[in-house]
Amino acid sequence: MPWPECWVRRLTGLPCPTCGATRCATSLAHGDLVGAWRHNPLIFVCYGGTLLLNLYAAAVLLFRLRRLRLANVPVKVKRALSAVIIIALTANWIYLLVNH
Repeated sequence: MPWPECWVRRLTGLPCPTCGATRCATSLAHGDLVGAWRHNPLIFVCYGGTLLLNLYAAAVLLFRLRRLRLANVPVKVKRALSAVIIIALTANWIYLLVNH
């Protein structure tokens, strides 16, 4: 079965910010952390964050812990987090363009 094709790369010849996500997941499944990082560092971090979030959710369900609520997070923190996400996306895209 062929790899899924990125339509941005097909149209422009340049990678999109999430190019390499499938290869990153495949490398992770094979235990190749360095290879996964090289395919797409931001997706690598997102997969790790997803794993941690799932572990947290399981702990909340199993031990009946209080859940975190985003509604209680101050607006300044939400804005700072939004800025960090935008910077991370931009830095990741630059990394992918340079290593294209």
